Amino acid sequence: MNHAPVQTASLSDPRLTRLRRSVFAYAGIIAAIAWVYAMASVFVDRQQTRAAARTALLNFATGLNLHTEAVLADGLGSAQAAASHLEAIGGIRHAEEREALRMLRSDLVGGAYVDALFVAAPDRFMAAARGDYREAASRPPEWLLGAFREAPSMFVGTPIPVPVNPAQRVIPIAVRIAAPAGEIRYAGAWFDIEALHRRYERTLPADAVIGLMTENGDILARVVSGAAADLPMSTRISSTERQHILRAVQQQPTILEFRAQAGSAGMMYAVSRPQPAAALLTVVGRTHRSIMASWRERMLKMVIVASISSIMLLLLTLALQHYAKELDRARKALQGANETLEQRVAERTSQLALANERLAAANDELEAFSAAASHDLRSPLTTISGQAGLLELRLNESADPEVRKRLDRIHAGVRGAVEVIDGMLSLARVSRHELACEEVSLSGLVRQCIDDIAEQHGRIDIDSHVQPGLIVMADPRLMKSLVFNLVSNAWKYSVGKPRVRIEFSCEEGHERIYCLRDHGVGFDMAHAGNLFQPFRRLHSATDFPGTGVGLALVARIVNRYGGKIWAAGVVGEGAAFHFTLPLASAA
Repeated sequence: MNHAPVQTASLSDPRLTRLRRSVFAYAGIIAAIAWVYAMASVFVDRQQTRAAARTALLNFATGLNLHTEAVLADGLGSAQAAASHLEAIGGIRHAEEREALRMLRSDLVGGAYVDALFVAAPDRFMAAARGDYREAASRPPEWLLGAFREAPSMFVGTPIPVPVNPAQRVIPIAVRIAAPAGEIRYAGAWFDIEALHRRYERTLPADAVIGLMTENGDILARVVSGAAADLPMSTRISSTERQHILRAVQQQPTILEFRAQAGSAGMMYAVSRPQPAAALLTVVGRTHRSIMASWRERMLKMVIVASISSIMLLLLTLALQHYAKELDRARKALQGANETLEQRVAERTSQLALANERLAAANDELEAFSAAASHDLRSPLTTISGQAGLLELRLNESADPEVRKRLDRIHAGVRGAVEVIDGMLSLARVSRHELACEEVSLSGLVRQCIDDIAEQHGRIDIDSHVQPGLIVMADPRLMKSLVFNLVSNAWKYSVGKPRVRIEFSCEEGHERIYCLRDHGVGFDMAHAGNLFQPFRRLHSATDFPGTGVGLALVARIVNRYGGKIWAAGVVGEGAAFHFTLPLASAA
């Protein structure tokens, strides 16, 4: 392993000088781009905010206009109906006064906005209001004389007080009706200003104005909120503004923006003309300040963010400059460390090679010891077993039961010792075995082991449930050893039950958890820590023969695949062995 010395440069290097200048230049360019983008975003946002306000005002004016049309149609329709009823009983001049006033009152069925109905001719006037007010006169009142002088198709008067309640003010509006010999006659209604104000106040936005205005610029009804009190709709707008509005408003709502006088609040208006009342205008306005309030907040946030970003960029630039200086200071120390790096690497490489050689030698010695132990231990055991067999043949039938019992114990001891030796060798081989990687069906191995054990012991009453499709990529020999030892263990501790039941399943989650469960004698959880220790048993060898190596071998195999194994059991009810194999990926 070769490591080339690290090359460093001092700050006197022209490349580092150019780098420092480039950092400042790029920082300035980035800051300029950020501010240009911020200002462009602020400008576009301002235009979008104004456009949204225009749309909202137009929609609001259109809705309010529909309401005004409905109110006018209600009141003027009732007035025209009353005039028709009067003609049916002799007309305004010849009808009996009490009956005519009663008929006017009975036709007053409009909503809360209509306060009275009236019918007028040049020499006759009748009116009936809600409550007790009734009036019949030989000439129209002063507020209606202008209609007979100019004879318009629709007359809109200035607000007047109600005779019986001067504090209450109404708007008189009348339409010209058909009359014989070209005579001028009007039918109209009084519209309650307070009722209109209440309606407007319920829908009034912040810092806004809602008003009803004549073509002459007279304000008939008006409600304001907040800063909109300082707006041009005070009592009468100027003739210039009135002409501006009338030219703009034809058949659809229009947006207007102007100031009434220097220093007053700038306003944005939506003006609409109700139909068929062409002599009226519905006006909805908001101050520029309230419209642009949200935009100003966003602009302030944008400026703050841009300022903070610029400051952070400046600090970052200064930090880079400081880093460049520190880099030069560290150069000398790095050069000194670089001189000894190759020597240290060579020393560590030599040490690692020596350690590998020692490890290989230790493995060879362990292999030799295992082979020697197997041979040296098996030879005397074979001799003992052979001599006991010859002695058994020599005695033949003449041996008494006690001798035969002792011979059987010798054979059993030899078999047990051989099994222990085989277990020790198996544990050693598991740790040294080179792992293969093939597709292995754990489900198939479990079913094969159950079938082999059932055939070997001549029992067919095994109730098994094996989840299909449990496949891993692992070493086939180790997986077979793992499954065989678990299934054999489940069989061994279940043979005393009327029916043997073995289950194998898998839980999918954060990781695969396999489980082999039996319904055998179980075990006491207080001794669960000894289950996977070599040659440690929880049950008597007389009742359940074995060497105590099987579960230890299973644990070694699970550990080689980076997994863990644990068990749960209840005495008399069975046991369940759970294990994971993280390094044996699912196929």
